[in-house]
Amino acid sequence: RFRYGCGDYMLRVRFSHGGNLVAMGGPESRGTVCLYSLTSGKVIKLGGLFSGHKGPVTDLCFSDDDALLASSGGWGDQKAFVWDCGTGSAKASCSTKTAGGFRAVHIKNASSPVLLIAKKSFCTLDIAKDKAEEKPMDADIQTLSETTAFSPDGEQFVFQAGWVSIPQACRSSDLKPAFPDNSYTLPSISACAFSRDGSFLYYATSENACRLNTVTG
Repeated sequence: RFRYGCGDYMLRVRFSHGGNLVAMGGPESRGTVCLYSLTSGKVIKLGGLFSGHKGPVTDLCFSDDDALLASSGGWGDQKAFVWDCGTGSAKASCSTKTAGGFRAVHIKNASSPVLLIAKKSFCTLDIAKDKAEEKPMDADIQTLSETTAFSPDGEQFVFQAGWVSIPQACRSSDLKPAFPDNSYTLPSISACAFSRDGSFLYYATSENACRLNTVTG
C-alpha cells in the first residue's frame, strides 16, 4: 500500500514495459501525473495544477525503453506532455483546439513522433523540436477514453465504434469493426486493450464480462 498523491482516486493507471514503474493520472481539476517505482518505493509528481495538466488525465503511455512517459488531458485541459521518467521534467508538450481534449496517446521512443487522438483530429508531436502538427479526422471519436486504445506499434487505433489505421487514413470509410460479433453496442463496452504483441484485443463490458478477439488488421 502507498500514498500516490494524485487525489482521491486515479483516472488512469499504466504499468511500464519492464514492470517496475506505475504511472497514475488524476481526475478533474487536479490533473496530476504521478510515477511510482515498485522497486524503490519513490513517488515522482510530474507537473500538477500549475505546471502540468489542468484537467483530467485521459491516457498515459510509456516509451519502449520506459525512459519517457506521455500523458494526455481532456476537458478543461486539452494538453499533452512528454515526461522524462528519470528527472520528472517535461521534455515536450502540445495542445489541441478540439473540444474535449485528447482521447489517447502513444509514444514509441524519443526519435519517433508522439501520436495523439482527439475527438475529431489526429496530432503528431515531435519531441526534439517540441512542435506538433494537427489535422482533421473524419472519424468522430465520441466515446470515453476508457474505450479507446492504440496498438503497441501505433499503427492502429481502436475505439468503441470500430478502428482506424494510423496515420495513413482517418476517414469514416476506413473504419473496420472492432467487435465483429456485434453483441455489444454503446454504452456496453467499458474498456478495451491490445495484447503486448498486438495480435489480440481484449474488451470488458458493463455486464461484467470480458472478451478476447483476434486482431486481423
